[in-house]
Amino acid sequence: MSAVFDNAPTAIVAVDPNGIVMLVNSAAEKLTGFAKADLVGGSLAKVLPPEYGHRLAALHEHFEAAAPDAPSGLDGVLLLRRPDGSDVPVDVSVATAADEPSTYIVSMRDVTERRPFDDALRFSSSQVRQERQATDDLATYQRVLDRIARGAARDQTLVELCRDVEERYPGTICTVMVPDENSQVLYVAAAPSMPSEVSAALSGLAIADGVGACGTAAATGELTIIDDALTDPRTAGFLDIVKSHDLRAVWSSPLYDSDNRLLGTFALYRRVPHTPDDAELKTISAAAGLASLTIQRAESDRLLRTAAERDALTGLPTRAVFLNRLNTMLGESPKSVAVMFLDLDRFKWINDSIGHPSGDEVLAAVAERLADVVGDEALLARFGGDEFTVAQTDSDRDGAAKLAQRLASAFAKPLLVNGREHFLTASIGIAFSEEQADASGLIRDADAAMYAAKERGGSRWEFFDKKLRDRIVRRVTRENELRRAIDRGELMMEYQQVERLGNGALAGFEALVRWNHPKLGRLGPAEFIPLAEETGLIVPLGVTVLDLAIRDAVRLCTISDEVRLSINVSAIQLGDPNTAAHVDAALERHGVDPSRIIIEVTESGFMEQFDHALATLQRLAARGVSIVIDDFGTGYSSIARLAEMPINGVKIDRSFTQGIENDVRAELVLASITRLAHAFGLAVIAEGIESEQAYAITRKLGCDFGQGFHISRPMPLESIVS
Repeated sequence: MSAVFDNAPTAIVAVDPNGIVMLVNSAAEKLTGFAKADLVGGSLAKVLPPEYGHRLAALHEHFEAAAPDAPSGLDGVLLLRRPDGSDVPVDVSVATAADEPSTYIVSMRDVTERRPFDDALRFSSSQVRQERQATDDLATYQRVLDRIARGAARDQTLVELCRDVEERYPGTICTVMVPDENSQVLYVAAAPSMPSEVSAALSGLAIADGVGACGTAAATGELTIIDDALTDPRTAGFLDIVKSHDLRAVWSSPLYDSDNRLLGTFALYRRVPHTPDDAELKTISAAAGLASLTIQRAESDRLLRTAAERDALTGLPTRAVFLNRLNTMLGESPKSVAVMFLDLDRFKWINDSIGHPSGDEVLAAVAERLADVVGDEALLARFGGDEFTVAQTDSDRDGAAKLAQRLASAFAKPLLVNGREHFLTASIGIAFSEEQADASGLIRDADAAMYAAKERGGSRWEFFDKKLRDRIVRRVTRENELRRAIDRGELMMEYQQVERLGNGALAGFEALVRWNHPKLGRLGPAEFIPLAEETGLIVPLGVTVLDLAIRDAVRLCTISDEVRLSINVSAIQLGDPNTAAHVDAALERHGVDPSRIIIEVTESGFMEQFDHALATLQRLAARGVSIVIDDFGTGYSSIARLAEMPINGVKIDRSFTQGIENDVRAELVLASITRLAHAFGLAVIAEGIESEQAYAITRKLGCDFGQGFHISRPMPLESIVS
């Protein structure tokens, strides 16, 4: 050792890159209170209080970075710990030895006299650092939160977060890991600075106490700090990685949501053994919070997308998804695309009998069975209600027919739901892309073909063709014309006499609506009432008919005090809660006694809309209006049940009177119905009397009233009342 070095007034210590003391001069002995023999060969940490341990780690990183002009981590005022336990403030500077770049010269000067000033300066500097730290933290938070608010991709947001932290702490490596669906293992979601082979080795990390820092943190739910991965038993299985990539320290924070569900881990690695200080712990905590928020937002977005794309009841793609994907198929498929529209037959009866919750379970079972049939061969979706759609690429009539047959066969066996068997059938319409270039048009054509299948009895499939298209065009045209007919006053009324069969006296009239079509002439109800019911026009049409008929009742009732007017009301009208109010308003507007009005409802319509129909009919009966069940004998009600309701009579369907003179069985049925109805106090009206023989038989059997062409044809009001 040179005399210059030993006799220098400034305390000097020469250390190697690991902080091991190599040389000490006399001034250093005096300043530190340790003999040279006690210092040489030991760590410089011997003269530093424990809280300066991180300074030595920073010094080591400084050596590793080979940046002699950069701050070393020891520069500035420090406290030295003497053997007697006292501390002495020293001003420290570090420089590289001129003749030995791997040796660093640590110079120390006693600044005891400056200590009060230095303490104040140090406090001020600490405040500045804390404020700068807070500013940097805020900038990081704002950047990450902005990405979250904009809906940026989860992993890219996590990568940016890691980079921000790494920039704040040079030499560190950050990772974010997320669990698999069963929370059994972790996978790397973001690790921008981690070597790819390390990321690959970490993916699939078991979530278990003692398996690395991240596996332990995820399993225990606690911050896991490993100061030195070479000596910590939790990283014993990763020594090869630790050694080959100098990953000596790792701190991992678990990520949880408000429901205590594991979201993943945020970890920070360092290349030297190191224990985090308070500032670093705060950074880890803040970064972990941002990582949790990022993952939760991504999960929420995924669930929202899933909810929008998947039907909640069946798990099948929704209508919107089907339309989008069908448009894609139409643009990509060089061959024909077939679309099938499937509707369950009479599913409403199931809902009405077992309730909507159980009906939903049946629909879910149907969807599962259909999915088994379709598999990967085509796209299956729930279009709405009990409707399903299928799109099949590269299809022809034979291929579509085979798939339709398999879909229909899916209902061959009953569905067992909640211990009950349900027997279902389906009507299927098929259309091809040669007919339509867009998804909506193709589905519309398939829907039309499905309705054609239903009209032919259901439980079958039909192809869409030009004839069906022409029929649809006519139907749409007729619907539009009917809408205008209501507004233009093209509806007119005719009235057919009802006779009291016992004495042949006039009992009243039945109001029958006609459409005075500007091109086709007069149309009977059979030519437009079904269309009105299908399109919902029956409600405004029915209101018009009620008003016209009750208006004409004023003149008809002047013929005789016995005359009463029957008006037909459809099943759909019965389901409208305003129907009773419409009748009331018309009666009041035209000044007609309610007892002169009879409302006729079909048996099947009444039973299908039973709850709503009963409420409407009860209100009308309370008003004094009589109720008659029309087309009786074609539905599935019983006279005994009807007798308990506000019903005054039944009108026997014309199928029992037409040809009765040649059909003994029809006569027996009519006789039985008449006797039973009378037993329950109900009047019996026989309609469709077309011959003298039928007239005589219905009188003989005791029917109370009759009507038909033999008695009178329908006539305009002016032909009846002059």
